[in-house]
Amino acid sequence: MIRRLFRAALADRRGVGALEFALVVPIIGVMLMAIVDLGNVLFVHFRLGAAVASGSNYGLVRAEDISTALAPNVASDIARLVASATENNWAAARVTVNNGPVAVIDGGEPAVTTSNTAATNALCYCPGAGGAWGAAVACGAPCPGGGIAGRFVEISARRAFTPLFYGYGVASDGYITISRMVQTE
Repeated sequence: MIRRLFRAALADRRGVGALEFALVVPIIGVMLMAIVDLGNVLFVHFRLGAAVASGSNYGLVRAEDISTALAPNVASDIARLVASATENNWAAARVTVNNGPVAVIDGGEPAVTTSNTAATNALCYCPGAGGAWGAAVACGAPCPGGGIAGRFVEISARRAFTPLFYGYGVASDGYITISRMVQTE
């Protein structure tokens, strides 16, 4: 009798579709969530990259002001532009103009600190890895690591972002950060 019940249960195919559905839907749901999460990470990363690119272009347009007393204004303007490129105070920004004026904005007006004079703004540098400025050198001189000495604007922007799964190599420590060094002259 037990054998007959067991054979009857194995032969009964009702509910198999529901069981397969119950096993497959959570896997597909997690995959869909991961795709949406990756899309959000990339969307924020690309918007941040566009904001930094806007600041870089503005720095190139204002290149003649970088070596003058107007350098703090340039730093402040670029920081405002990067921080509000898509929405008002959407991202935090830090702009260093030619190893001198630094403008930092994080949710308000930029705070500008100036550690040099207009005369030192006119110096040229060979920035190294990680944003190390090094010593001033003659403009147009070859740099030890390649390139030519000139005037630079360093732009860094970051936006708080916590992905659902992991950072996908883009987000770390709850932030997406993009930094660029632009040679203006």
